[in-house]
Amino acid sequence: MPCIIALVVIGLLLFIGKLLEAASGSGATAARTAGGRSPSAGSSGPPSWSMSAAEYRIQESRLGDTGDGPRMQSIQLRGLFPILRPVRLGAVTHVYDAETKLPLISALDQFQETESVVFQFETEIGLIRPNQGFTDWVRVGAAFPEIMNGPVGGRRRLHAIVRFIDLDNPPPIRYGSHPPGHPGLLWTSDVLSFVFEFEGKGFQEIGQEQEDALAAAIRVAVYMAMTDGSMHEAEGKAIKEWVRKTLSGFSETKQKTLKDRLNMTLKEAFDEARRNELDLEDALLDLEDVEDSSIKYQVLQLAFDVLAADGRVEPSEMRVIEQIADVLDLDVKEVERIRDQKLLGLATSTIATATIDDVLGIKSEWDRETIQRHLRTEFQKWNGRLNSLQDGPERQSAQRMIDMIAEARKKHA
Repeated sequence: MPCIIALVVIGLLLFIGKLLEAASGSGATAARTAGGRSPSAGSSGPPSWSMSAAEYRIQESRLGDTGDGPRMQSIQLRGLFPILRPVRLGAVTHVYDAETKLPLISALDQFQETESVVFQFETEIGLIRPNQGFTDWVRVGAAFPEIMNGPVGGRRRLHAIVRFIDLDNPPPIRYGSHPPGHPGLLWTSDVLSFVFEFEGKGFQEIGQEQEDALAAAIRVAVYMAMTDGSMHEAEGKAIKEWVRKTLSGFSETKQKTLKDRLNMTLKEAFDEARRNELDLEDALLDLEDVEDSSIKYQVLQLAFDVLAADGRVEPSEMRVIEQIADVLDLDVKEVERIRDQKLLGLATSTIATATIDDVLGIKSEWDRETIQRHLRTEFQKWNGRLNSLQDGPERQSAQRMIDMIAEARKKHA
């Protein structure tokens, strides 16, 4: 598979930019009063019988302009919101294995609970008043099974649930559960079922191979951090935070034994790196044949986190990420989406520390026609994002990308 452009911090994502675009699009249709007027009309509308009670459905689609992106389960709502007071409404999606009742976990931190690796998709619907709702089907939640892992592998029936919350008083949700009776939990959707076939084993079936894979991921991260000759404090913290969140998906007994092993691996890898004896290729070979592809994307996610942690993006770091994606045979489009979202989250000054060709993913072996075609695609993508972003750091980063594309066009004219 061709080498993937690397660069900087899923996300991530459009596996993550497009995923986040999916999130931002969920509230695009304005809520209406029971009579069909928009909330700005300032009227409670006619009696609620003119709009049905809330109903839900789930539909499968694929992201991307050509429909070749990650698979998405879109959770949609139509009808009246069952609220009695004005509220800034949010929606939080979790997915559970129907048989074990356990929540699924996510390979990407953009779609995880704050304190665990459990999958969570959040979106803000907006300010809603009584007697309002959606007259048409509107996406309020989503699940992306290709970046998720369940307790058991193979073909599984899954249950998706959306919790509608008061964003000014959100209930604490941890491991897919919440305290009963919290006033910030307004109501919960119907249970929506779908079927997905997971490759490899689930997290309850974790064996020696997957433990070895997590240890190899630590070695890759240390190699990444030490490419400039030293490990910055922020890079060490990024690795330790990854370990903490990864372990949260295991039982308490498993957490202790695995934590001890990963901490020892971190120390040994650091010592090897200082002696210039840490071998990236060996670590990647340990990961190459792992059945669970989600672990491979976790390794890529960790590498992006380490890359951005010290506030600098070095060409040598981007080449390491490119090597990770290439050896692990990760999907090109998904890696580019992850890269783009990470780029969007970086400060303009951070992006500027790297070379133009490295950031834009231009390969030294490409001819002029290939480079210009690539730059046209990059411009269309970043110009579209620039127009959808409000003033702030992300818009500045998008503008910087467009400026770099213009510089690259001159360089390769």
